[in-house]
Amino acid sequence: MTLFHLPSKNLGQNYLIDQNIVGKIVDSFAPDRDDYILEIGPGKGALTESLIENCDNYRGIELDKINFSELKTRFDENYFINENILDIDLSKIFPGKTKRIIGNIPYNISTPIYYWLLDQQNEVSDCQFLVQLEFAEKIRSKESSEGRGILSVLYQTYSEIKQLFKVSRNVFYPKPKIWSSVEKYVFNSSYDLPRIELYEKIVKTVFGNRRKTIINCLRNSIFVDCNLSEIPLDLQKRAEQLSIEEFFLLYKHINRNYHGK
Repeated sequence: MTLFHLPSKNLGQNYLIDQNIVGKIVDSFAPDRDDYILEIGPGKGALTESLIENCDNYRGIELDKINFSELKTRFDENYFINENILDIDLSKIFPGKTKRIIGNIPYNISTPIYYWLLDQQNEVSDCQFLVQLEFAEKIRSKESSEGRGILSVLYQTYSEIKQLFKVSRNVFYPKPKIWSSVEKYVFNSSYDLPRIELYEKIVKTVFGNRRKTIINCLRNSIFVDCNLSEIPLDLQKRAEQLSIEEFFLLYKHINRNYHGK
């Protein structure tokens, strides 16, 4: 693959240059002709060509103006949008259609993109991201793991997570310092969360100070007036020690007692 300009360090660009890995990523994503596909950061179009060949409904969001110009020249210019993905409202892309999302996600913007996606998950059936391995492991981390945090709890609540395969640093230009991983998220939560905003407030509250116990975090929050003594959990634990099932139990109790927004 010819690189027409140096990757931007500010944008965290590491271009895929190994066609075998490109093929493996697209094959695992398995685009269908009727899918509505959004690619985050197509860059030099490593994945783009195969995606366009295999589906009739494609859009690519590319922030880099040079890449955007090259992509429009190489493919149909109507496929691409020159914007920051964090400013994109998914409901306005293929309106009324459920989207599938794929992308090689720069490490320096992985966290904002993952939060952005959660806010619009009702527009998405599944997504497949190439992210740095360390970040992927944090999202998959279980209770009492070092990487356990807000995003891991929320993604494990809302989606089925599967690590598809690891990717060597040698298949990128420039080479990143660590390995990457291809991760798949299917949004099919089995948890009944009619007040999803409340669930997220609870998760963020108990992770608000990782050194404090759950009971202390709740007592110093908007949930102070809830009858916390009736919660059937050990509230002397810290947030990272709770399983997803325990977070759901915490939510169900507070949902019955909390009448705010």
